[in-house]
Amino acid sequence: MPVDEFIEPLAEQVIDNDSDIMEAIVAIYRHNENEDEEEVERELEESLPLLADAIEAFTTLQRFELSRDNRLQSIQALD
Repeated sequence: MPVDEFIEPLAEQVIDNDSDIMEAIVAIYRHNENEDEEEVERELEESLPLLADAIEAFTTLQRFELSRDNRLQSIQALD
């Protein structure tokens, strides 16, 4: 195998036309407003959390904070 072919194998050489490169870049980064509107609509359609789930989460948080406060008070009492 010749050194030149080892350094730049024919299988890896890419020959592009300047207009093709520009079109490919523009296609990748083109902003499509319709897709943005569809995404916003999907986000709005997502269901809100149930009230029961929200209450349960707040109750869990409250219990955590109470247990943490109690633990801190116990530690301070030992000092």
